[in-house]
Amino acid sequence: MTIASAPTPPPLPAARPRRRSAKRFALIAFLVTIVVGAAATVGSAVGYAAIYDGRVMPGVSIAGVDVGGLDPTAAAARLAASLPDPTAGTLTMVAGDQRLVVPYADLQRRYDTATAVDAAMAVGRAGGPLDRSGDQLRTLMHGVDLPVAVVYDPTVIDRQAAQLAASVQRAEIEASAVFKAGADGAAASWKVRPAAAGADVSDVALSAAGRAAVDALGTTTVSTQISVAPVITEPTITTDEVQAAVTRANAMSSTDLALVDGTTTYTIPAGTLQSRLTLGPSADGSYSATLDTAAITAALPPLLAAVAKAPVEASLAFAAGNTVVAVPGQPGRALDIGATVAAVVAALSARAAGTLTDSVDVATAVVDPTFTTAQAEEAAPRVVMVSHWITHFIPGVSNFFGHNISVPTTALDAQVLGPGDWFDFWKAIGVVSKATGYGPGGAIINGHSRPTGALAGGICSCSTTIFNAALRAGLQMGARRNHYYYIDRYPVGLDATVFKSSGGSTQTMRFRNDTAYPVLIRGINGPGTVRFEIWTVPTGRTVTFTDPIIKDRTTAHDTIEYTDRLAPGATRRIEYPTNGFRAWVTRTVTDASGAVVHTDTFYSNYSAVDGVTLVGRSPGDPPSGTVVVVR
Repeated sequence: MTIASAPTPPPLPAARPRRRSAKRFALIAFLVTIVVGAAATVGSAVGYAAIYDGRVMPGVSIAGVDVGGLDPTAAAARLAASLPDPTAGTLTMVAGDQRLVVPYADLQRRYDTATAVDAAMAVGRAGGPLDRSGDQLRTLMHGVDLPVAVVYDPTVIDRQAAQLAASVQRAEIEASAVFKAGADGAAASWKVRPAAAGADVSDVALSAAGRAAVDALGTTTVSTQISVAPVITEPTITTDEVQAAVTRANAMSSTDLALVDGTTTYTIPAGTLQSRLTLGPSADGSYSATLDTAAITAALPPLLAAVAKAPVEASLAFAAGNTVVAVPGQPGRALDIGATVAAVVAALSARAAGTLTDSVDVATAVVDPTFTTAQAEEAAPRVVMVSHWITHFIPGVSNFFGHNISVPTTALDAQVLGPGDWFDFWKAIGVVSKATGYGPGGAIINGHSRPTGALAGGICSCSTTIFNAALRAGLQMGARRNHYYYIDRYPVGLDATVFKSSGGSTQTMRFRNDTAYPVLIRGINGPGTVRFEIWTVPTGRTVTFTDPIIKDRTTAHDTIEYTDRLAPGATRRIEYPTNGFRAWVTRTVTDASGAVVHTDTFYSNYSAVDGVTLVGRSPGDPPSGTVVVVR
């Protein structure tokens, strides 16, 4: 058998040198050295910081003042003692010609030492141990100088700036004119109030400049000054403009101005002219003297009355018999106010231009009559009687035997009422007195008849008659009043009493000629009658009346009254019984076309009056004053 041998293993590699282990050892050794050094450094830093716990690290200064090794209180004290006084200076603010000095002390200017000391205490104490150690070493070797801020109260500057701006600011003054009385007898005149420029300063700009100046000081204590120029505003109306207007105004009003009307002169005093001038800006922006023409017009009424002459209206009149003729009118004149005022303005303007004018002629205008002569001449032939009324009466003591009726009738005869004129009974008849023919007559006093109780008693027969004539002529009626009780010689509801009482009250009767032509009145006296006629150009008017409406009748009684003033058995009637009632009558007036011109309702309230007969007492009769109803 064959025996095989095992293969021989390859030889082992030779061993390498231990280089890697040496490097590792060196690295480990280096790290250990570093760790040991760091530990030493940390230990050193911790120890160093522990030494200056609560104090500033050495090498630290604030604004050049060494505070190293000091606690905060000591550091703040050293700063206060070492730094310059921050309140030592002043801030001067200037605006225009005004200045205001503000001491730094008023600004409460001071160092912010607390913040600076806090920053100093933080040096070398930030970051990790190595950082702190590095900072501490650098601070010790090179030092650290920290700034200190200067603070103040800026609102003080704001207030002072506002005060300074207010002292400089002024509004511009427009030139103007004032009217001043003269001193020591000198004449009054217009004077100039000069213009003045205004100024405006911004308190915001002043405050901003002041703050910037104080901020720029830093820790220095020098005084500083700022200046802000005001904005000048010029007036719109200058002194020269107003002076020119004042010169013009004084020339216009320095002397009186006479308004001449023939031989009559009306003077407008200089003072009045001055008061009618207005000085001020005009519509075109210029300053001028303006004459108030409305005020000049208002000053003319005295002249208006002196110049005015009313025209005489043409009229109509009775000639022989009832023939009607024309009465010529006459033109009047009136002040032409517009032309006169224009002349005044022209004269005063001439004065302003240098021409002295003392007077101007008054301008007048012709005023024609409303009813002309030609109209009267055309109307006269066409005049006819358009209405009439007659009243019967018994002459006696109650009407002064007819005179108190005939005298006013004669006074009214031939009177003319022009177009538009009013007829008033008392004014038309003129003066009522014994000298003009009147005497005592009947009156109703306190509801009782007094046969001779009033001067001109009984005159109501005249007023009632012409009232009814005017009614039937279709004229416009005015004042009218019924009698206290009904008098049966008058139409029911259409009587018209008139009176003047001792107490001053007056009752009249009125109507108006509301036609285009004069109205002639014809008053005619007859035995126991009074008649009035209305004559004019026919207008085509038609007059109708309603029947009287009578209501609320009251029955009167007849009585006898016993008296000792009469002989026994003698009698005398002093009052007739008259029943009372209310009545009204309506009149309608239409023109030629049938259109209604007037509608009037005349109301009357007649009182009841008991009849009274006086009876002389006989033996056995009732006492005097006893009243007995007989029916």
